[in-house]
Amino acid sequence: MIFGSERHPKGPKWSKATRIVKDLTTATLEFKAPLPSPPFADNSWAEEGDHFSTLDFNNVDPKDLEEDEHKTSVIIYSNSWEYRGLPVLQGYCGDIGFFVTLSRLKNHPINSSLLTPETLANAVLKEHDVSFLSRTGEAIFDDPYDLTELKWPVYLGPINSQWLKKDNIQWLYCESQPLFHDQYIVTYYAALSHDAYVSFQFLITRSAMNAGNAYRIEQRIPLTNFLTLVHNIMDSVKIRFSDNSHEEELNQKNAAHDVDMPVIEASSEYIELAKHVLYMWSARQYTDTKNPNKKDHRAAKEDVADFIDAKVTPRPLPNSLPRGEVLYRYFDMHSAGDKNVTPTTAQLTEKQ
Repeated sequence: MIFGSERHPKGPKWSKATRIVKDLTTATLEFKAPLPSPPFADNSWAEEGDHFSTLDFNNVDPKDLEEDEHKTSVIIYSNSWEYRGLPVLQGYCGDIGFFVTLSRLKNHPINSSLLTPETLANAVLKEHDVSFLSRTGEAIFDDPYDLTELKWPVYLGPINSQWLKKDNIQWLYCESQPLFHDQYIVTYYAALSHDAYVSFQFLITRSAMNAGNAYRIEQRIPLTNFLTLVHNIMDSVKIRFSDNSHEEELNQKNAAHDVDMPVIEASSEYIELAKHVLYMWSARQYTDTKNPNKKDHRAAKEDVADFIDAKVTPRPLPNSLPRGEVLYRYFDMHSAGDKNVTPTTAQLTEKQ
C-alpha cells in the first residue's frame, strides 16, 4: 500500500530487512530487522557491538550494564520503527521500540539450569517483579474529596504466556497490557546457558486523536500491523550453540522437550483490579463525540471487563507447545492500599 491508515498504519518494509549477527561466545545469535526509522531524529539505534559473552560481562562498558537484585543485563541490539496513517490527516500512528537483551543471573545455583523450562519461567517472573512492568501510578476516584493514598498497577502482565518452538529453540512468550497510556509489550525469552538468557522485547506505542488511554486506543489502531513485524523478526531468529558449549547444558536443552512447560499468568485478584483501573482511566483524553455534553465519558464497566477477559484468555500462536503448570504473578494489594475494588460477577462466580 502507498499510504497507511489508522486501521492499517504503514511501517517499515520487511523486504528491506538486513541480517544481524551477534557473537555471544557460547552461541551465535542471528536475525533480520529493517533499518531504523524512528519517529524522532535519533542516530543511536542499532549502534551496539557484535561481540558479547554469556560467560561474563568484562568486555562491556560498566555504564551499559543494568543491574537488579537478581541479574546483570546488557542491551546487545536496539531499533525503532515509525508507523504512519494518511498524510497530514493522521500522520504518526505509533512506533515500535525493539531491544535484544542478554541477562546473566547472579549467584545462580550450579544444580539449577535455565535450560529447564520451570527455572526460566521463574526467572522471567522475577524480572517482571523488578522491571518497569511493575510500575505503579496514583489512583483516581469518583469522589473528588477521597484522599485515600492508593497505588494502581500501570501494566497487567504477563498475559497470553506460552512456550513456542522455533528452529529447535524453545521460547517463553508473554505480553503485557497497559492500563493507563503506556506501550503494549511483547517479549520472547530463551535460555542460552544454565545462568544466562536472551530476551527480545517489543514496546508498541500507538497514537490517535481522542484516544488518549489504553482502552480507547485499541478501538482506533489495532495491533495487527505492529505484530506482523514482530512475528517476522522472531521467525528469522536462529541460535546456534558453539561446539564447546557444555554437554550437560545441551542434554538439558534436549530433555526439556519431555517436561512440563509452566506458563505465567496474572492472579484473579490482579486481573480484577486491572479491570477497574482500565475502566477508571477510559475517559482520559477521550470525549464521546456522539454525546459530547454528558458528564462521564468512561466506557461501560462490562465492556472493559470483557476486553480484559479476552486479553487474558490464552491465544495460542503458531508452534505453541502444550501449556503446563500455571505460575501466578500477584500485584501487592497491601502496597495498593486498603480500598476495596468491587469484584465483577465473573469473579464472584469463581469463588462460589
